[in-house]
Amino acid sequence: MASGLEHKRNNAIAAQVESYARAGIPVYIISKILKIDESVIKKNYTAELLKAEPDMIEQVANVAFMKAIEGNEKMIQLILSKKGAKYGWIEKQVIDNVNSIEELEALKQKLAKLEKENEKDY
Repeated sequence: MASGLEHKRNNAIAAQVESYARAGIPVYIISKILKIDESVIKKNYTAELLKAEPDMIEQVANVAFMKAIEGNEKMIQLILSKKGAKYGWIEKQVIDNVNSIEELEALKQKLAKLEKENEKDY
């Protein structure tokens, strides 16, 4: 692999580094793919490495948001479960098995209490 003294930064390699990093490929693998020493990549393409992950997260979040807006129930549920709590969205857990009516009533009372405790005025 090339040493730091022999390498000159160029835009084509910068684009490749950013693309690979955005895809989640670790630097040591990028190094092997490009046949450039890992330390050289870290030194010469730091900006691309730092920019790649937030860009990827933003792109994926935008796709998830658009899918939710289009009515994709899984995306709606995912977004609300991750970001909706501070706006009053509370995911309720469904309990399938109870052994007695008394146990079911106790669970219903507990659920009502939790809902009341977490109720917000909007």
